[in-house]
Amino acid sequence: MSKAHRQTEAVGSANTPEGGGPGLVEIVLELLKARRERLAVVESCTGGLLGAMLTAIPGSSAVFAGGWITYTNAMKVAEVGVPGELFPDAARPAADPPGAVSAQVARAMALGGLEHARFGFATGEGVEHCLAVTGIAGPDGGTESKPVGTVWICRASRETEDRGAHLADCRRFRFPGDRDSVREHAATTALAMLRQALTGVEAALPHQQEPTSESSPEPGTSPKT
Repeated sequence: MSKAHRQTEAVGSANTPEGGGPGLVEIVLELLKARRERLAVVESCTGGLLGAMLTAIPGSSAVFAGGWITYTNAMKVAEVGVPGELFPDAARPAADPPGAVSAQVARAMALGGLEHARFGFATGEGVEHCLAVTGIAGPDGGTESKPVGTVWICRASRETEDRGAHLADCRRFRFPGDRDSVREHAATTALAMLRQALTGVEAALPHQQEPTSESSPEPGTSPKT
């Protein structure tokens, strides 16, 4: 059994099958296919791992549109429109922005990906869901308030009754283990969050520290915390 599959099992029985059968990735893809909905991803600390897990499954292109690896703050701003004022700036030393590893940035990444994924589809509808991941995988970069293993994951979705409205579910996690383990935990947990949304399950996931959920009536904007 691969390390990625072991991490998939670690997100809990409410989100993974028991006794074998399809894995979490396959289940999420099948749920999306059944609903005729599509997914995009915006990744920072996972560096493309989430997209790789999805594209490892044959036929995933039916529902997985693609995504962005926005590893630097500048890429987050340029590629998916994360507001620059959310990041530290030497020109504004008195400001106290939340920084890259925060609910605000995770939400802006997810909502930005949801909007920017509109291009490339003839219908102009884009995707219905976007997963965003930003965190500190280590071994360096941790602080007292944001230790190594801290990851914010956000799932943004277009609400079915009003496709102009967005719902953002953002959660803070503290994952154990080395760099690879943190990244794999983050990628599989993001998929588990999407599975919960697609199946109507509301429950905390392993290593979850803090949840925030909020609707955004303005496409392409991030709600205030």
